[in-house]
Amino acid sequence: MVSSPTFSSVSVPRLFRGFPWWLPLITTVIAAVAAGLLAGSTASGYAADARIWVQTDTPRLEQVSALFTTEKVLKRTLEFSGSELSVEELEAAIELHLDDQLFSVTVTTADADEAEHLVATLAQVAVQECHDRSNSSIPAEVIGLSWPGARPIGTNPADAASLSGVAALFGGIGLAAALSRRRDPPRSSALALLGRRGWRPLAMIGARQAQTSEPPLSAKQLADSISASLHGGATTLFLPLHADADASIPALQAARALAGRGLRTLWIDLRNEQPVLLGLSSDPANPPPTVQSFDFELAQLLSREERLQLLIAENREHFDAIIVVSGALDDDEATARAADRVVLAARDGFNAEAPEITETAARVESAAPVLGIALTHASSDRVDDFAAAAESIDED
Repeated sequence: MVSSPTFSSVSVPRLFRGFPWWLPLITTVIAAVAAGLLAGSTASGYAADARIWVQTDTPRLEQVSALFTTEKVLKRTLEFSGSELSVEELEAAIELHLDDQLFSVTVTTADADEAEHLVATLAQVAVQECHDRSNSSIPAEVIGLSWPGARPIGTNPADAASLSGVAALFGGIGLAAALSRRRDPPRSSALALLGRRGWRPLAMIGARQAQTSEPPLSAKQLADSISASLHGGATTLFLPLHADADASIPALQAARALAGRGLRTLWIDLRNEQPVLLGLSSDPANPPPTVQSFDFELAQLLSREERLQLLIAENREHFDAIIVVSGALDDDEATARAADRVVLAARDGFNAEAPEITETAARVESAAPVLGIALTHASSDRVDDFAAAAESIDED
């Protein structure tokens, strides 16, 4: 008697062998259900806010807010942020909300990270322009991004329903094809590769983060690790380990979580030619210290390492924690020398045995202590498994 094919030791029913007749039925049902569910949950864009404090009267407040839509400020914002938007598109995406001395600027784009980066850069450039024009006679400071960051806005029911239906159709076909296979392929484990190299995983960040008033668990885990090591220095550099890694995701989470714990936190973004600096605070009534920077002309004369060293030296005594994010892999060793520790960022499932990964890790480890690695773009199952393992270790 011939036995049925198996998934490991589990027998596969005859119904799910090959490419069976029930495929059109299950695909239709999945497409119909998913189209209805996803049509009401698809966001058409994301909006991020930055708050600015002006110690002046109402007419001068309006004078400062008017700078946010001048052509010079818009062009510099696009240049420093590396955005592909046009000046007209950026101007259309900006919305100002004036309220006595504290007002906010909102930028809306199709991508959450882009909205946060654009509004932070825009606020910093506009305030710098205000200082240049008024010779600092109008005190204006960037307080920081509004918690919890970019938020989804609006929906387009017709487009969402169409896209959801198509996506669910192909999803049903994929599910049916997966059920008809005899054995699932082995799944590589980024954590196993990390263990072979002796690297410590600090947090597992999901591909999509839920929009809640509380910071995600991964942000708390990063803040715990950084807080425990602040006695060795205030500066933590977040650096991508490979070309398609994004260090800004864990860096933003860590900076917000540290600020939420009452620590005076400084954000330094080195991903563009002109560094972006933001002081973060969880209490609008208690703004962070004034960020000490340097003018645009001086920045052109310094190397990336020299700029970072100068910024850290100017601000170290005013802030409890300094979070630096870099997107460059060509001079990572020089940048790391200016920091007290490094957190490497990598996409979940990356190949830790690749030659370029080994070279980058060796250069960074020779320049500064590596606190650990933050893995991004993980599935919800992977995030839950990591959180359960971390909780178990803490209990032990």
